[in-house]
Amino acid sequence: MKRRLFVAIPVPEAISRELRYAIDRIDDSILSCGREIPEIDWHITLKFIGEEDEKNIPKIMEAMKHVVELHKEKGKEIYITEVTFDTHKPPRIIWANGSPDDSKMLGVMRNEFDKKCNALGIMKKNDWKDFTAHISLIRLFKNPPRESYVREPIEMAYKIPSLDLMESVLQKGGPEYKCIERISFS
Repeated sequence: MKRRLFVAIPVPEAISRELRYAIDRIDDSILSCGREIPEIDWHITLKFIGEEDEKNIPKIMEAMKHVVELHKEKGKEIYITEVTFDTHKPPRIIWANGSPDDSKMLGVMRNEFDKKCNALGIMKKNDWKDFTAHISLIRLFKNPPRESYVREPIEMAYKIPSLDLMESVLQKGGPEYKCIERISFS
């Protein structure tokens, strides 16, 4: 059976609270253009896998363990720098950006995951393009007013707690996420 999978870095509760304060400061004329993503679903997507045969989940887990082992000693932290529109024109999401250095570091982790999956004979597609670390907060369904702009500078950091293998089940009201497996960095 095929399952829609991705590898995610969860967002701790304390960071979610700070992000909630930033969202509360966004003008209602912008918030009315979209729908907030439930806090429980906030994460950084390290790798969107897509439709994958569930028999490959053990190999995906092996690749995730490989990445955690490579980076466990370094005590990786994520720095969130601002809440702003995504880079699409017109914007489709309001997100919390990670720092450029974190984007590079997570891009390396994603590429290591891809290489390990390739070596295990699964997931032959690679995303070796630039990676932007972000947490999606609000999906926009219509264009915000032209004069509007979202940029809430914030400073927060957290240690990466784990890599989570997530399943995304598409529903009428939006995707529902379920954690299948978690590999801790501690």
